[in-house]
Amino acid sequence: LDLVARTPDVIACNMANTPLEDTSVNAVVFCLALMGTDYGSFLVEAHRVLQPMGALWIAEVRSRLEQENKDVDVTKDFLAALKRVGFEVVRQDSSNKMFVVFELKKSADKKPVLTPATIVWPDLKACLYKKR
Repeated sequence: LDLVARTPDVIACNMANTPLEDTSVNAVVFCLALMGTDYGSFLVEAHRVLQPMGALWIAEVRSRLEQENKDVDVTKDFLAALKRVGFEVVRQDSSNKMFVVFELKKSADKKPVLTPATIVWPDLKACLYKKR
């Protein structure tokens, strides 16, 4: 699945509204893919299509989760929002200086999922690409 299908093996769709059935996949991976301002709706959709205890992997540029305001912990707020959707943090890897990886699992709890509008998602900074 991707926003644009560049090969016949890729299904073009908005990640907030995929053609997948409820609880139809074992794993969802977002690798540098939460660039939309509505990224929270992508994660709610991931919850919908994942089987209970299914894996969610997120890899993002570390700087997107950093803020100039030291009173704001974007990573903590991001993970709290994911928990409200119904995910549990399995592991967080911040060992790379450029990227952070979150491994989560869908809770086995069958509680109804909140809509993206009822969850406060932190603003992630825009990613600035630099020639190295």
